[in-house]
Amino acid sequence: MKAILNLIFLALILGLLYLATYLKNANTSVVLSDEALKPDLLLDNSRLYAKENASGRSLEHLDKAIQAMRRIEEELDEESKEIVEGSIADLHVVYDELAADSLVEEDMNYAFSKALNALTLAELKISEVLILSHHSEEARLALKYGMLHVKNAIRYSSGEKRAYETHLYEEIDSLLEDRSLSNEEIIAQIEHMITELDTLVH
Repeated sequence: MKAILNLIFLALILGLLYLATYLKNANTSVVLSDEALKPDLLLDNSRLYAKENASGRSLEHLDKAIQAMRRIEEELDEESKEIVEGSIADLHVVYDELAADSLVEEDMNYAFSKALNALTLAELKISEVLILSHHSEEARLALKYGMLHVKNAIRYSSGEKRAYETHLYEEIDSLLEDRSLSNEEIIAQIEHMITELDTLVH
């Protein structure tokens, strides 16, 4: 019996070491730094230049936004990668319209909002993993970046979608403000937000 308990303990230690290495090395360097907000700024610049009929500069910033999203994409789980990849495909549609001087503003607003909501969803999922692995401060940072992504998505939205994004922003903000919640309560709220947000990115 003692030998079995020792094996279980050893397996647990090895699992925790693997998780710590995973978090430290490849999979949170961009999403948990100010690099995570590069797409937001670049998309905003792209829209600004498009409104000024500076399509060359708009294309340049849109291309950089796509590259920034690809760097983020490398650090995500498979489901989040698929969602981000779908939003990148929509950005390419806008890129082609800009290049052909046939931009439809609704397409830009849709694609930019969807891209930022996809990044919000990714940050929510990352925060959940971090909470489960007892990295509370890193989880809060992921939530903060998710909140900023959705805040920036709001500027491209209208109607019910805008109202929902505003509500989501307030939900994340409230979650960050309330330090009395248990990990289980935080995860339950994050799961609820993920479920709701899922409809905006598919």
